[in-house]
Amino acid sequence: MSIGYPRPDPSDDAEQQFWDYIARGEVRIQRCADCGAFRHPPRSLCAACGSTGVEWAAVSGRGEVWACTTIHPPTLAAFAARTPYGAVVVRLDEGVFMVSNVADREPAEVAIGMRVRIALTEVEPGYQLPLFVVDDAS
Repeated sequence: MSIGYPRPDPSDDAEQQFWDYIARGEVRIQRCADCGAFRHPPRSLCAACGSTGVEWAAVSGRGEVWACTTIHPPTLAAFAARTPYGAVVVRLDEGVFMVSNVADREPAEVAIGMRVRIALTEVEPGYQLPLFVVDDAS
């Protein structure tokens, strides 16, 4: 029996496009079509140059844990059945940050500086999330 995962609720077309790529098994991040700067979460303007030009680039999905913590109750109702759980902020090699979990480690085993990679993980039938796993190839 699944306890269910919260679903993303994209607020605009750019966020929806990110989740559409994930659903297709692709990790793509917005990149400015003018200066080449990556940006995540998706947004309409480039913070580096102000351009509205955008492309979606496939990324390695590899990065480094920049922050980690263990979440204990009380928490949001959607996560209550999973507590305690680990949360991480990962800086992808492309320079953008993502918040997720390291799925193949207990929270106490995750450390700042640990190399990780995205593993698109089917958490429910037909529903994938970009979770991280330790990157043994690094």
